[in-house]
Amino acid sequence: MDGSHTFVRNVKAADVCFDQIDDVLAAIRHDKSPAWAIFCFADQQESRNTLKTVARGDDDLSDQTTWPPELFASNALCYGLSRIDFPDDDGLASGFVSFCWKGRSLPIYLRTKYAEFNHVIRDLAQEDVTNLQEQARVLEEQNEYLEIPYDSIRILSGKENELGCGKCATVYRGLWMNENGAAEVAIKLFRYVRLTDKILGDYTKEVAMLRKLRHPNIVLFIGACTDPKLMILTEYCSRKSLYEVIHGNNFASIPWKYKVRMMLDAARGIQYLHSKRIIHRDIKSHNFLVDDDWRVKVADFGISKVLDNDANAFTQCGTTGWVAPEVLLDEDLGYTFKADNWSFAIVMWEMVADGMQNPFIGMAPIKFYNQTVHNGIRPPFPDNVDSEYAALINECWHSNPSDRPSFTEIVSRLEKIVERLGASTEMPPTFLGGYHQCLSTR
Repeated sequence: MDGSHTFVRNVKAADVCFDQIDDVLAAIRHDKSPAWAIFCFADQQESRNTLKTVARGDDDLSDQTTWPPELFASNALCYGLSRIDFPDDDGLASGFVSFCWKGRSLPIYLRTKYAEFNHVIRDLAQEDVTNLQEQARVLEEQNEYLEIPYDSIRILSGKENELGCGKCATVYRGLWMNENGAAEVAIKLFRYVRLTDKILGDYTKEVAMLRKLRHPNIVLFIGACTDPKLMILTEYCSRKSLYEVIHGNNFASIPWKYKVRMMLDAARGIQYLHSKRIIHRDIKSHNFLVDDDWRVKVADFGISKVLDNDANAFTQCGTTGWVAPEVLLDEDLGYTFKADNWSFAIVMWEMVADGMQNPFIGMAPIKFYNQTVHNGIRPPFPDNVDSEYAALINECWHSNPSDRPSFTEIVSRLEKIVERLGASTEMPPTFLGGYHQCLSTR
């Protein structure tokens, strides 16, 4: 065995055998101060459920680099815990779960509620070796993101600091107090009276999706907070949403070439999502954020969907006014990548609407479908719209999804328009914002 377990210090474990995992956890949890323990589950194939302590008495194992050989029978698998702290009944368990198999180990840092931790350990005792190794991998993946302590987060008061509000969460401007000082962040705070499986599932899915994405035109995920409230922290974009920019007093003064470049940024973000087999499902101007340099980033992945193949996503999502008509036609038709293209066409139209209102907002679904598909109704263009830009919009909101261009083509055509207008097509640098040193290494 190598020295990967030398993090163990001052092990305190009674010289007894525990018949139940609950007894081990109760013993650890009984000491309200940080406790130390190592235990194992061995001889899986012989179906013995006895838990044996690795350490005896109060021996200091700080220099130990090997484990007792009896733990490594031909088919033995053991897992251990060290430095577990249960401050109270509802507190967090912080520690290392170390999976050991035939002399090899995989230490994993785990921070979760005691009840959830207890559940994980129960599951481990019931699985075979192969599944235990898979569980180790899953746990490691789930804890790669930065867990941000609740007491380091400050939500700024005032209506001006409320950045957006959805069905289950509100986004605020706030501060993250860390070793580098105070960093300005956007804080998505989930609202609930009772934490249901649905809410927790939505939260987990969004965190899992965000932590995998890294692109200059995708809002940067910083970390998450799980106790006592569910929060997601992302970079703060000072100019807020594209919708607010479009409807602001200064939008008319922005040169056309920079407006097109903003659409190029947005298209690149969606192209990146599609390359990862992710459909956004709620593209609208509210869900594009604008930073200090007028660069655009895709945000709000709460209802995004990862597709494993070319299948459809069988859940109706989106916002009336931006959602594609085929999504409203039949739930069995599903939501394909090309539905994102329709929604993006509406956003492109908003950039040139010159104050005109989106005629589809608030329209009944059946009427909307008939107007768009059967009658060919589309939002009107004002005079003197860039012809190449208008042509691209018309193709993106084509009634037949298969006739809409891919986002690879959309990006290419927007790049040509930007170049023709004399603006740079270079992508902005990936923003790290100095939030935390680990962001550049994850």
